Amino acid sequence: MKKVLSIITIAFLLTSCGISEKVELSLADQIAGDYSVNTFTLRGQKIPLPINLGGEYLAIDMQIHKQNEELVNVKLITKSTTNGNTSESVDDIQNVVLSKNETGFIDLMSENQRLGFYSEGSVTFEIEQNGEKSSFSASKK
Repeated sequence: MKKVLSIITIAFLLTSCGISEKVELSLADQIAGDYSVNTFTLRGQKIPLPINLGGEYLAIDMQIHKQNEELVNVKLITKSTTNGNTSESVDDIQNVVLSKNETGFIDLMSENQRLGFYSEGSVTFEIEQNGEKSSFSASKK
């Protein structure tokens, strides 16, 4: 009986004091989720979102869905009200490739072009159009 108790005690100690392994989530698992866009930067000017001014309203939500370990789809949902008319538009960006960069951030790439990056629960998209740079940042809900 003492042998059985000793074996059970040793087994308990080994399992409770076992090596704790840190499980590394895939890039897609780290970034997947629902986000709210909270700032839009245009010409160096940061604009907080959502905007709600005298009946005018603008909000942008983002959903990132995992396809596989390093591939996601991004959906941007823009909700706006102008002159009493409410509208919602959806933009889908398919097959966004994820890769960890030298700073440890996760880059979001589409057709060999960097769309933005993910770090610590926040996604930043960088846009250049007609020589003007803008960006928007979103936080996980």
